[in-house]
Amino acid sequence: MRLPLDEASLVTTSESEINGGASGRSVLVVFEFSDGAIEEQEFLAGQTVEVLKAHLCTQHGIRSMADVELYFDGARMIDPLSLNDFDSLGDELRIAVELPDDDEGAFEGKGK
Repeated sequence: MRLPLDEASLVTTSESEINGGASGRSVLVVFEFSDGAIEEQEFLAGQTVEVLKAHLCTQHGIRSMADVELYFDGARMIDPLSLNDFDSLGDELRIAVELPDDDEGAFEGKGK
């Protein structure tokens, strides 16, 4: 049996799906690098650690997200977690970043 199609039954793409499943408010992420450099970028609170790593890889020409380690309050941030999973999430999140050494061939155009 075929049911009539009306506007209420149409499947639509939600804003959450457009943003890769991320939801929530914007959070300013402050990346703190070991050399003292700081970068700031806004992300949605529902975005994952993997999204943050992908951003850093793109910005710094790193070949693999596996080469990037992120730490919040001294604890390693694992990929499947979203920013919402961190208890003290406020409007700003300060994250320590460990990038691979330049001589390890992890950067685009600088390999062995």
